[in-house]
Amino acid sequence: MSDLATSAVVASQSQTQLAMVNAMLKASHQQDQAVVDMLSQAVEAGQAQAAAPAGMGAAVDLTV
Repeated sequence: MSDLATSAVVASQSQTQLAMVNAMLKASHQQDQAVVDMLSQAVEAGQAQAAAPAGMGAAVDLTV
């Protein structure tokens, strides 16, 4: 009977450990996704600012 109880405790601990690992991986993925979203927004904002306004030339005359 002792072996059965020991096996049940080990199985329960394993399930708990797997649930904790799964939760940590999920949190890590959410943090990574937040960084990707932030970088995507920064790139989009940079591209919007990079466009020259209407009437502004795109070339600079360096002759003096």
